[in-house]
Amino acid sequence: MSNDLPLYYALCMQPVPATEAAGRVAQAAVLLAAAILYKDIGVGAFVSSMRLACRAVRQIGSNTHTHPEFIQALAQVKSGRGVLKAIEAVGSRPLVFTAGQATVLLKIRVFLRDAFEGRMPRDGVERKSHPQPPVGPDVPEPDVPEPERGEPEKPPPRDKSGGRPKRSPAVRRVAEVDDLVAEHWIRENATEGLPSADEVSEAAASSAESPRRSTVAVNVPLNVPAHFVSSRQVISRAKFAARAIATSAQSLMLAGDRLQLIDLEAAERYATGLRSRAFRQPSEGVSQGAIVAAAMLITGLSADGLSDLKIVEQLAQVPEPPDAHYLVVSDGVLVIPGPQLVDGFVPTSADQEHYRPVAEQLILKLPRELAWIQMLMEFAGKHIGGSPFNDPECVGQAGLFVSAVNDRFGSRLTPSRISQFQPRQLFATSGDRADVALLFGGKADARLYYYAPTVAHLVRSHHSIWLGVYKGMGLSVQDGAPAHEDSLPWPKSPGPYIGSRCCPTDRGVAAMVEAVIHHCRAILTGRRDRARTRQVHNAIVAYTCQMVMWHTGIRAVTDPVELGLYDHASGMLSVSDKNTDSYYASRLVWVPPIAQRQIAAYLEHLVEFKNSYKKTGKDTDKKVFENLASRGNTLFFIDEDDAPTAVRVEMLRQQVPQGHVYPMNAQRHYLRTRLRELGVPAQTIDALLGHGARGEEPYGAHSCYSAARLRSDLEVPLQHLSEQAGWTVLRGLRS
Repeated sequence: MSNDLPLYYALCMQPVPATEAAGRVAQAAVLLAAAILYKDIGVGAFVSSMRLACRAVRQIGSNTHTHPEFIQALAQVKSGRGVLKAIEAVGSRPLVFTAGQATVLLKIRVFLRDAFEGRMPRDGVERKSHPQPPVGPDVPEPDVPEPERGEPEKPPPRDKSGGRPKRSPAVRRVAEVDDLVAEHWIRENATEGLPSADEVSEAAASSAESPRRSTVAVNVPLNVPAHFVSSRQVISRAKFAARAIATSAQSLMLAGDRLQLIDLEAAERYATGLRSRAFRQPSEGVSQGAIVAAAMLITGLSADGLSDLKIVEQLAQVPEPPDAHYLVVSDGVLVIPGPQLVDGFVPTSADQEHYRPVAEQLILKLPRELAWIQMLMEFAGKHIGGSPFNDPECVGQAGLFVSAVNDRFGSRLTPSRISQFQPRQLFATSGDRADVALLFGGKADARLYYYAPTVAHLVRSHHSIWLGVYKGMGLSVQDGAPAHEDSLPWPKSPGPYIGSRCCPTDRGVAAMVEAVIHHCRAILTGRRDRARTRQVHNAIVAYTCQMVMWHTGIRAVTDPVELGLYDHASGMLSVSDKNTDSYYASRLVWVPPIAQRQIAAYLEHLVEFKNSYKKTGKDTDKKVFENLASRGNTLFFIDEDDAPTAVRVEMLRQQVPQGHVYPMNAQRHYLRTRLRELGVPAQTIDALLGHGARGEEPYGAHSCYSAARLRSDLEVPLQHLSEQAGWTVLRGLRS
């Protein structure tokens, strides 16, 4: 069943809260071990042990064959090797293990030792493809071919005087089925290219400071796209990405908050010294580099990207919509253009009132309390009307400033960390990639096409970043974000929202639901002949589909709601609403109670509808009944020839009244925005809508995401939106 219905398999194997943290630690260790093996010799030779380790992680997360002391020790581990040490420590204690518990420990221990101790696979066939070289003083050095252009340099050979036998020298080999690239080098050092212990500690540093979440951080530099994954490769997906979807028990930070702030404070101290001339004749490049770095800090752009930054004196001089970032000297603000949503939906002028009005720009207040921002504003005042950062030397100047700061204060500042400071801090606090993309740009992030928050929300998010910086540096600033929208410096027209133009208003959704209910009730009344019975059935099918889609965010595709994949007991529905044959975009959604009752009402109607053909006794109607009975309990339309047809988008459009102005996917824009405004975590919304990034799929074999958490996060907000819209249960034919 796990191959045919992997979503149900994922659901039944969800972790319980008591062991979720331990399951995530084991999961992170297995992912890290897979990454090490992939960087070293590829995971093709270790598929068996990796499959067993992944199954053991599932057992830990679901509290199956686990020892309480092992769970307690595992939940406190902070590194991959720590998991291996915890397994060995528990195994050495005088504890009584069942056969199942011992097997779980053995499965993980074998795979982790393969990765962390550089052991070769134990299968004879695989060993032949990776032969061990002889070791001894009389053995000549092997001829190592020169690397081709573009390939990495091979590490120097190890000393043969001691230690474990080294692997064979770098050789080219034919790509295996599971390889992500056509060819690569085999490396001796199993940890080369992976984060050091200090880097892992840095990534996990923010967890101790944020009371809102606990963190298990893994930072593995594997930028490999996840392509089609067959049922046999579902366990091997661990090598595609080393991040799982974030929940309260795991949120992968892009950087540690405290260490980022320490490096930023070092730059501030150096800039203060530059302004007060406390340093001995700093080079002009360093002073100019501080200005370039300040521009990178406030815009989130790289030194190369600053070429389009323009400087004006008054806010009125910024064109509408802005064609680039604008630094306004007199007001001390930064104007950034709204997101460029290529091929995004744009409503007609007649339908504008049914959608949220969207602004074309954001106006953000600059942190002028910082010394290097003050240097930037002084520099900008001398270059009004120009683009002074359109200079190829800006990159080198920023590097000089960073080097000077690091040399004086021992910090680990880089130009990239400066430009990414605000995006990383915002994501570390909000966890919503859509907020980050709206403020600092995103590479066509799908979330941007479905998200239209208030400008006030983004302005407050931006303000909170610098409020935390001021407090961390001990600067005296006015606490609190702007309290009212009227006090925020954005244009009053066209509206206080930004992002998607296809986000319906609450009033528009309520009007749409009222029109749909009135249309269906009009069809349900009156005398019912055969043609009228078909109309009633088709109207109930369309209404049921619409209600489920507006409560779950299912895409408008052929047969969007498959009742054969609906579990009446839990209210969970398996969804596959992408036009592919794989389960990569599939997911579980929770159907709220009102939609569950509507599904039950449709099933009651379906029984009576089928019997209406059976009761006539006609041979033609008998054939129709047999044809309908073969469809089972599914949603389907009936054509004029009494033949069942699939629920297609064009037929759904024909069943809605004239007052229905929204496109068939508008519900996804509405849910993405309104659920976020009602406090639902962004990761839960991404799991609901199928927007998980590569490596963050909520129901992949490597994930410990709990479907029960999906329900707990959505239950109250969805109930609020449903009551606000006025959805109700409609019944069709009755016995």
